[in-house]
Order: sequence, then structure tokens, then C-alpha cells
Amino acid sequence: MAAGRARRPAVAAGSAFPKGTLIVLLGAAGAGLGAAAGELLKFADRGGALQLALLTGAWFAPAGFGMAFGIRLGLDLHLRAGPRLDGTVLLAAGLGGLGGFAAFALGQWVYADTIAAGGTGIPMLWREGFRTSVWGLAGGCLGAVVGPEIPNLGIWRGLAGGLAGGVLACLLFVAISVAGGPEPIARILGLTAFGGLLGGMIVLAEAMLRGPRVEIRWGRTGRVVVALGKTPVLIGSGPGNTVVVTGIARRALGFEMAGGRVICRDAETGSRETVAAGWARRLEDVTVTVRGLPPGAGNGHRRAMP
Repeated sequence: MAAGRARRPAVAAGSAFPKGTLIVLLGAAGAGLGAAAGELLKFADRGGALQLALLTGAWFAPAGFGMAFGIRLGLDLHLRAGPRLDGTVLLAAGLGGLGGFAAFALGQWVYADTIAAGGTGIPMLWREGFRTSVWGLAGGCLGAVVGPEIPNLGIWRGLAGGLAGGVLACLLFVAISVAGGPEPIARILGLTAFGGLLGGMIVLAEAMLRGPRVEIRWGRTGRVVVALGKTPVLIGSGPGNTVVVTGIARRALGFEMAGGRVICRDAETGSRETVAAGWARRLEDVTVTVRGLPPGAGNGHRRAMP
């Protein structure tokens, strides 16, 4: 290193904002923008049951696209230097829009064939209960799409979080409608809340069901926590890592679960070891620690930071 030149500190490249905050805010923003676009593109409710079902699905699709894109963007900003606007991001957002389209189109089709056909003889409670189930189904579809994007969350946990978010958002939509607010405003606000609640419930599901995990700390307040599972969690300065940390090797460490044990791979030395709770490694100015296992679990050992 040249004399007088300060060493560049190693820091995690992602935002210092908590993951939940970013995902909730960007999920809500994406949903709100998508909902507004859906209202602008909304056709008059006309035609037969099939046409109305397709129009209803098309109305929700932009919001579903925006939710999935916003949640993925929040995750990338948390773990990395910025969003990866590649095919996987667009695929996740596209599947979010498709899942929302399918859920609302199917819901409208069933509604027209059962609830609406029953006329005034169907109690209001049944009507709103059906509406809530449709929003919950849409949330579950979106959660199942976004869940695999969060390291080791998976489809089923994402689905559960999305289902809860959809139900809560629908209750808010119904409350706004009952209060006498204009229906387009109620729909936009309801879908905006949908995006935020969807993101929040997915993060909550990940936190509640999280077991072994890797904690990356830097500075006084910087902190990233990533759940461990079958999918390797990679740490390094290269763009292909789960967590990007500037100022270290392109691929420094990798962690995964195997047979109930946490396996750490050191890319620089090529070594592979089983580690226990409390194991820590210092990468320049960043500390990586294994959490969430009973002390001594996995037949590993606690090692002092070099």
C-alpha cells in the first residue's frame, strides 16, 4: 500500500435500515403505485362473468407486480449494494403479478357464480368473508413467490406470511369502505397496506421461524442477519454473494446447514469445518458470528476471532 494512503474499511454494502422497515416501505410503495396504475387502466364492469373475472385479475396484476418488485428491492438494498435488475428480479415480479391476477380472477369468477347469484339472500358477513379469503389467497400467492428470494425462508413460510398480510389488508379495505370513503381510494389504500403488510408478515414469519443464523456486524449500528438452511449463505465483495461486504475477498466465507450442523467454508484457505454457536470470524472491520444454536451444538467449537 502506498505511504499515506488510508486502507479502505470493510463494511457491509447494504443499507443500515432494518430489513423489515425497507421491505414494508418498498412493498407498500410498489403496491400503491401498481394499484394506482390498475385504477387508471380499469375498464367498466361489463360483460359476462368470464370477462369480468379477467378484468378484475388485470386490475390487480400491476399491484402484485409492484409488491413483489418492492419487496425484492428492499431485500437487495438490505443485503447488497443495490438492486440486481436481472432476469431473476423481473421473473419474481412477473410471477407476483401473475399470482395476483390468478387469485383475483378466480375469486371474481367464484363470486359471480355463488355470492352474486344469491342476490340479497347472502348475508353481508358471508360476502365480506369471501372477499377476505380472496385477498388472503392473493397474499399467499405473492408470499410463495417472494419467500424463496429471502435466504432460507422458502415457499411455505412465505405463503403463510403472505396469507396473513392479505387478510389484514382486506380488513383495512373493508373498514375504509364502511366508513364511506370513495371505493377507488379505498382500493388504492387497501392495496398499499396490502404491500406493506405482506412484506411485514413475511419478515415476521422469517424471524419467528428462524433457527441457526449468521450475524454480520460493522460499525456501531450496522447489522445484517441471515437465516441458515440448505441454501448456502455466501459472504464476500463479489456481486453474486448473499451478503456483499466491500473491502474483503470476492468470496470469503460460506455457511450452510447439513445434518443439523452448521458448516463453514473458508474460500481463501479452502478449509471446511463444523462450527458451533458463538463461532466468530473477523473480516477486516466486519464481524461474522454464528447464532441460534444451543452452545456446542453441531459438534463444532467456539473459536476466538483471529
